[in-house]
Amino acid sequence: MQDEGKTETSLAGGYTNVVPVDRDKLANLGVNPQVCKQFALSQNTVNLNLVEFFHALPYFPIAFVKQQDNSYTSCAVLGLKIAENLFTDEQGNWLKDTYCPAYIRRYPFVTQSVTVAELGLNDEDLRKPVFVDKAALDEDSPALFVANAKATPEWEAAESFVSDYISAEKQTLLFTQKLDDLKLLQPFDAQVHPDKGDMVRLKGLYRINENLLNKLPAKVVKDLMMSGEMSRIYAHLISLENFAKLLDRAAA
Repeated sequence: MQDEGKTETSLAGGYTNVVPVDRDKLANLGVNPQVCKQFALSQNTVNLNLVEFFHALPYFPIAFVKQQDNSYTSCAVLGLKIAENLFTDEQGNWLKDTYCPAYIRRYPFVTQSVTVAELGLNDEDLRKPVFVDKAALDEDSPALFVANAKATPEWEAAESFVSDYISAEKQTLLFTQKLDDLKLLQPFDAQVHPDKGDMVRLKGLYRINENLLNKLPAKVVKDLMMSGEMSRIYAHLISLENFAKLLDRAAA
């Protein structure tokens, strides 16, 4: 979760020194896994694509966040405080048998986010320049590129993952745009009441209004069911019970 009123920019939050992927300039540099673990350790809210909802449901609250262009993105809430991730250990290792969102696994690579204006483009036309957080690169890790700018399997795997992420991001934006058009999204403060200590209030989140959902015309409901989007809507609503699990994790 971010500070109230703060949203993600065109490039992902949490990155410190983003540069374009240049095969010549990045020759013999690889991704330092320890820096990646520190990145994961500091994330308390991360973008979550629609294809991940069922994977995330057993673990995280799934909410929505409004972006600077007034579009929405779905997110997984990982902690109750800024820079708190309750799903890593103190070294940043992801907890065993717990789903790790693609946003975390994509680091240190990133592209500009898909925009509403680009929703009509096919996946090929959506290809975007790839950037990398230079802070995560070093000469001791398996290289992304070697002599004569030749790509290694490490880069090919990363490039493929980023390409798949863009496609999933477009699908997610189509979904949240539909929720917005149907006027189903409403702001809410998640209030978590510990047995001891002050109440924790998370601001800047949005959820689907279940009462408005139940009043949708039958044709709209059928379309949501046929597209598989209704099941994701209920995954979101059920996942909100996971705020209590976050409190349990924080207490532990």
